[in-house]
Amino acid sequence: MAALKSRWWRWLPVGALVVLLLAAFLITVDAERENRLINTRGFQLLLILIGLALLGLFVRVGAQLWLLWQRYRRGEAGARLETRLSLLFAALALPPAFLVAAFALRFIDTSIDSWFRADVEAAQQAALTLGQLSLEREADALDRESRAFSSELSLLDADGMQDYLDALVDADGARAMHASVYDLDGNLEALSFNTSALGTVNAPAPHELVELDPAERRMETTRRDDVRVARLIERFTDDIGNEHVMQVLLPLDSELAEALATLERNVVDYRQLRFQRDALKTGFSLILGLITLIAAFAALWFALLSAGRVVAPVVRLTAATREIAAGRQSLVPVTGRDEIAFLSASFNRMSGDLAEAKARQEQGRQQIERERQLLEAVLERLSAGVMAIEQGQIVIANQAAQSLLAGHAQEFRGLTLSDASLQESAAARFFARVQARDLDRTFEWREEIEIGGEAPRTLLIRALRLAAESGERLVLVFDDANVLAQASREAAWAEVARRLAHEIKNPLTPIQLAAERVKHRLSGKLAEPDREVVDRATQTIVQQVEALKRMVNDFGQYARPSRVSRERFAPVDLLDQVARLYEASAQCRIERDFKAADVQIDGDRDRLRQVFVNLLTNAIEAGAELAPLRISLTSRREGDSLLVAVRDFGPGLPADFAQYAFEPYRSTKPKGSGLGLSLVKKVMEEHGGTVQAGNAEGGGARFLLRFVLVAP
Repeated sequence: MAALKSRWWRWLPVGALVVLLLAAFLITVDAERENRLINTRGFQLLLILIGLALLGLFVRVGAQLWLLWQRYRRGEAGARLETRLSLLFAALALPPAFLVAAFALRFIDTSIDSWFRADVEAAQQAALTLGQLSLEREADALDRESRAFSSELSLLDADGMQDYLDALVDADGARAMHASVYDLDGNLEALSFNTSALGTVNAPAPHELVELDPAERRMETTRRDDVRVARLIERFTDDIGNEHVMQVLLPLDSELAEALATLERNVVDYRQLRFQRDALKTGFSLILGLITLIAAFAALWFALLSAGRVVAPVVRLTAATREIAAGRQSLVPVTGRDEIAFLSASFNRMSGDLAEAKARQEQGRQQIERERQLLEAVLERLSAGVMAIEQGQIVIANQAAQSLLAGHAQEFRGLTLSDASLQESAAARFFARVQARDLDRTFEWREEIEIGGEAPRTLLIRALRLAAESGERLVLVFDDANVLAQASREAAWAEVARRLAHEIKNPLTPIQLAAERVKHRLSGKLAEPDREVVDRATQTIVQQVEALKRMVNDFGQYARPSRVSRERFAPVDLLDQVARLYEASAQCRIERDFKAADVQIDGDRDRLRQVFVNLLTNAIEAGAELAPLRISLTSRREGDSLLVAVRDFGPGLPADFAQYAFEPYRSTKPKGSGLGLSLVKKVMEEHGGTVQAGNAEGGGARFLLRFVLVAP
């Protein structure tokens, strides 16, 4: 239905123009036929049809103008150009059409009025009168000649009348005539003629015979078969008193009669035209008006249609340009071989080049973004603080800088060195010193700076000046000297542990085997007191060897390279499983407050189980005197990290022990090896996490584990 409506709407102007042209043709033909159609019902129907066609054209053209105006108001692409072209085409077509119509209408009015001038009508009337007078004179001459006929006939009988008429028409020089004599009843008595141009001649009508008085003569001119004749009827009486009627028909001058007939017809036609002068003006004006309206509406329609077709490629180019400006590739169809087609093809090539350039740019941007993310990931996982300073302003600061400077890295970004050095924080001295060194424009320098705070520390700074797009950039890399020293100590202890494990583990098995063999050999040979001494000594040796083996295993595990077998699991579930094992004993009472318990990490389940075992074992052993020891386990999510806290309500950590808690061979337990917390830290670092030790408010030790979550 929509397609049919669209097709009907598209062809409406063509149909209306065809109807108007046919109507103009019919009116023109009718004007040539003396306006026979005017003032008839058919003409009224034709006017209604013309009105409907004009209304259809008006609606169609008006709708196009309205749509164009709406597009112009909305500022659509090509609307202004299409409007200007439509106005230009209309201005070129309409004024000449209306000007010609005005002059033609004036010419028609003047011409029709000139047809009916008084002198023309007077000349026609004079010519008609002259012709009639000429014919009347000829008829009078014939009348005079015919008077002698009746006088002679009145003296003759019937045979004599026939002889007289024959002699009359056959005489030399006799003119063409048809003579006959009838009685009062219409019976033929005598007949003679010498011309066949008159055809068959009938007797006078009965009423003429009755109405004709005695001795009365009647003369008239009539037309018989395109021949103008003079007809004479006379009633006469013969010698014996009988009444007779003579009828004589004489053809008049043919040329004069034909000219007079033509003149009479012309006069009649002229008078009819004069009577229809207003109708003629109306008809010709209607024809001219129809032609003018057809030309006007056709010009408007073709102007709008042509403007739309001319502007259509420009509109497509404009829309495609806007698409490209919005970041979307767009092509336009190429038709023909004109300049617009060349422009469209060039635009498509440009669009393709832009799309390729955009794709390359997007690939470069993605590569830069990946490198940036990689750099950020590397910076965030560095233990050393990293800062970049450009034109005296901090543009980069990683997470380690936050910990080392006892501040928040996010607060440093965007600050100038001057503003940062004026802050009331432990890092103010650090920024003041960096600002001083930045002013001397040294390419590369190193320096140690002590900063205050709750935990004073010495920072080892390495600086390098690099070239950047917006100028020079100062890159700072700084570490905690204490951390570096601790790392050196841990490396040394790892080497010591590896050698101790190697040197001690080898003789332990022979010692254990030798003690068991001595016990076996001497048990049956010694007396009871001596045998008990040997058994106790042997048992002591075996127990100590087992203790040494456990210590050697701890040494080996601490010094062994990391081999992490990763899998996805929830660390809170693993902690809950370990806690259930300890709850079976009467040594502790565990409280749980787990949130985000279902989040997962990517790690080694066995090694993290050892972490939880070490922490719970240390807590129970440290608070053995408070059995059953109260232990609190909590978890919560913070950003992309999972925080797990293990707290006991025991005696807590010594005041000077927290900062050295994870160093090897440091322990507050008499029988501790000092490797449990070191292993905890090592495993957490293997998993990309951290561990912090300290005393909780209200008493007791608290260990905070931070795990990095994996994407779902």
